[in-house]
Amino acid sequence: MFMLDAFDTKNFVDADKLIATDKYVKQYGWDKLIFPWSLKAGQVKGTQYSLPKALETSFLLYNKDILDKNGWPVPKTRAEMEFVAAEAMKKGYLVFNYGDAALPLLNQWLYEHYLTAYSGPASVRKLFKGQIKFSDPDIKGAFALLVADWQKGWYNNKNSAAINVNDARSLFYNEKSVFSTEGSWIIQQVAAGMIKFNYGATKWPSMRDGIPPTSGVGQGKAIAITKSSKVPDEAAILLNYMYTHKELGAQAAAHGLQPLPVEVPDNLYPKDADKNTMIMHRATWKWPKIPTRSVTSPGPSIRQDNQYMYENLDAVFYGKLSLDDYLAKSQDQLDQDLKEGYVFAID
Repeated sequence: MFMLDAFDTKNFVDADKLIATDKYVKQYGWDKLIFPWSLKAGQVKGTQYSLPKALETSFLLYNKDILDKNGWPVPKTRAEMEFVAAEAMKKGYLVFNYGDAALPLLNQWLYEHYLTAYSGPASVRKLFKGQIKFSDPDIKGAFALLVADWQKGWYNNKNSAAINVNDARSLFYNEKSVFSTEGSWIIQQVAAGMIKFNYGATKWPSMRDGIPPTSGVGQGKAIAITKSSKVPDEAAILLNYMYTHKELGAQAAAHGLQPLPVEVPDNLYPKDADKNTMIMHRATWKWPKIPTRSVTSPGPSIRQDNQYMYENLDAVFYGKLSLDDYLAKSQDQLDQDLKEGYVFAID
């Protein structure tokens, strides 16, 4: 038994390294316990191979003290976001802490936010099912707005490729930026006391009329049983213990582990749990049943398309690649992924 990224499931299946776990899903009733979309993320051609370990939610993280001191709202609309961003820059704040130096994979955080909050979940589903293309106005508009906001200096004052993720995080922790683009995956740092000011975690503001404030929910890490295992039944017993002992899961989460994609009543968390840690957990649990995370790849991987997108977004930001060419190549990659059997599992 080992841990893997959910989108790597198909790669291990293709290499004949995993056992099917459908019988355990039925035996232990995991299909009634685990969020259905999260369970489906570990399926390849309808067969269960990996099982979900970590629920991930992306947020608009904000420094509440800075907003309150200046009388700025927590933005829920595009107009409010533009207002706060402009005012923050006038006062010398960074709007967002963001850096992807040496790790362009992080660029997916940016286009995820814009796809969910501008294009909307319905259009994202259509895109990754091959029903519309990257040239569709709902999709192209999201990328065009992202590029425009980057050009305004919203993301580390147009120096996002010059700073790594840890240095970028320090900008938020040290109150140099008003907002952060990250999500529940930084829960360990929050539990370790890195945030020393009043903060909040909420949905990304609407980026277009008709699209409500929206945030992404997806599966991060998964667990699979290797084909070479001599004790698969015992591994399944351990997994069932993990999923069913919710009070232990709540205690682990209160100490900085990402929660499992199962419902955990709030009263199971320790009463003395860290306040900042629980702010993030409660925000995570506000919308776990309706996944909108546009770059999560349930079922066979869309790695080729996603990899092209995050590796080349900086070239668009810095004027080395046109947006039209970027979207056309992204479409070529997605078409190939769909041809090879990618299935967008969230319906």
